[in-house]
Amino acid sequence: MRWRPAITLGLASTALVVVAQSSPSQAGTWYSSLPMSSTLSTPPQVSGTLMDASDQPVQEAVLVLIAQPRDDHLALEAPTAMTPVSKDYTDAYGRFSLTVPDPSTLVPDAEPGGLVDFVVYTPGSAAPPYYFSRRLRLDPDGYALVAADSPPSTVNTGTASAAAATSDVAAIGEFDPPESALLGGSQGPGAGMTGDAYATADFTSADDPPIDPPTVDAGVGTCTKTKEKELPARSGIVGQFYSTLGTSSTWQSTDSGSAVWSRFNYGQGADSSIGVAVSDSGTYGSFSQSGTKSKDASGLVGFGHDYNDGGWLHQTYFDSARYRNTCPETTWYTVEPDGWRGGADPDSRIAAPPPSNTGEDAGGCVRQAAGTHWKQDFSSAVTWTNGYDLLGPIGLNVSIHTGYSDSASLYVKFNTEGRLCGRGSPPAQHPRVLVARKPL
Repeated sequence: MRWRPAITLGLASTALVVVAQSSPSQAGTWYSSLPMSSTLSTPPQVSGTLMDASDQPVQEAVLVLIAQPRDDHLALEAPTAMTPVSKDYTDAYGRFSLTVPDPSTLVPDAEPGGLVDFVVYTPGSAAPPYYFSRRLRLDPDGYALVAADSPPSTVNTGTASAAAATSDVAAIGEFDPPESALLGGSQGPGAGMTGDAYATADFTSADDPPIDPPTVDAGVGTCTKTKEKELPARSGIVGQFYSTLGTSSTWQSTDSGSAVWSRFNYGQGADSSIGVAVSDSGTYGSFSQSGTKSKDASGLVGFGHDYNDGGWLHQTYFDSARYRNTCPETTWYTVEPDGWRGGADPDSRIAAPPPSNTGEDAGGCVRQAAGTHWKQDFSSAVTWTNGYDLLGPIGLNVSIHTGYSDSASLYVKFNTEGRLCGRGSPPAQHPRVLVARKPL
């Protein structure tokens, strides 16, 4: 089956093409007692359209929304129950919408700061599970689920609550990606998503040997998640800046002697959305991305100053693990981030060519006089569809997205006259990428 993206709430399901199978009868199933999302008054959390391999809508297919346990509640080789929260069926056009009956029941599953991880599962179908995160927030009227890139909430932390933020993403290598890339989806070999922003690999060798194929679990109605292996810390791109103002032969690489310099900080409360890799077998090269999972930063990394001419990508480390996920019908495997490690990759200042089409469109640039500066601490940033390194462990790099905020900010200082250009909008609106350019 194919998951079609939906603009509702900025969320979508995956674009993998799989073979449709018949759904089991609801009578006597482990999800039969779950409430129907279509009868609930709470806001939908994920919407989409389910299509078969012939691009036809799949009618009356059952979907179950499941809350994942907290990462720190999962010990190696200790199965932990997942929490089914609601179900629904696709309509005559294959459309579906899933929600949470009572967000307050998710407090035990929320990470410090309120992040809750979900998976959309289709019992009796070969459609791949789809992952996404939301943030649980305590408002005067009670608990509510908001965008994952909202600031950390009071849930399980005691830190200050804040209003929700919206998300807007793009893909590297194609700054005007197709809608399916903008809204999320699979970025791996065999994926149905249009676009070319994914990594390929030689699947004939790997650091980890293949694990045994999955077996059907004939359990009595419990979905479990088991951490099989912790992976070494993996690096992911969390910030970027570009300049075409000058070369090192003309300007010194110092704050006072440079044409322009920038500083990127990534710290307490910053949120990064990282791709979840899914596989039926768990073998090297069999994974593809199906959704994302968000992780909060809990410290501060300053990436130093970047000068003059070129492009810079900044990377920090996250922990990841491989999991076995089992419901009564089947078993599947995932590789997911399970925490922020911190630090800065020694190769974090990767050379990257400035995007040539950024700011050249009408209205995308503003003049900056000598001695002025700009701080970007709002709006979304670019999504790097291959920016999180899992190539060695599983044969696939997945996406990572970090929006600009008070906790992930970019400071740009002009020592000479220039222009600051944004992709898609001027800097003061919602640019995904910023480039310092020479004056006209």
